Amino acid sequence: MDGYHCIGALSLLKEGLQEAKIDGIPYPIVILKKENIVRALNGECPHKKGEMALGDIEDEGDNKCSIVCPRHRKRFIGGLRFDTETGQSSVQNVSGQSLEYDSSWRLQVHEVIVQEDNVFVKREPKPMIASSKRKCEAQ
Repeated sequence: MDGYHCIGALSLLKEGLQEAKIDGIPYPIVILKKENIVRALNGECPHKKGEMALGDIEDEGDNKCSIVCPRHRKRFIGGLRFDTETGQSSVQNVSGQSLEYDSSWRLQVHEVIVQEDNVFVKREPKPMIASSKRKCEAQ
C-alpha cells in the first residue's frame, strides 16, 4: 500500500490516545483507539503545540468523539476540542452547545486502514473537510 505505514497490531493498541511509531520511531501523529474506532490525527495542537497524545477523549455520541488539547483544558469551557473525523476545533458555550472555534485551528486527519490485525496510517493527511458546526463568531 503506497504511502501507508504499519504502526502495529490492532490487538496491541491500547484504548485511548498514543503517539504513532513508524518503523519504531515516534512520528508526530496521534492514534485514537476507542472501542471500534481507530483514527489518526496530527500530534500537535496547531495553536500552542500541545502534545495531543496527552489530551483527553470526549465522547460526543453516535460513535463520534473529540480530543481536548492538554494545553487548553481550562482555557475554554470544556477545553479546546478537535473533532476526530474532521480535525475542526470547537469550544462549548455556557449552555454546553458546541461551537466551531477558529477554522485555521484544525488537526490534520490521516487515513487509517485496518487489515486483519494490522493498522496502517497514511503519512500524508487527508484534504480538509468543511465543518457544519455553528461558528463562535456568530454568537
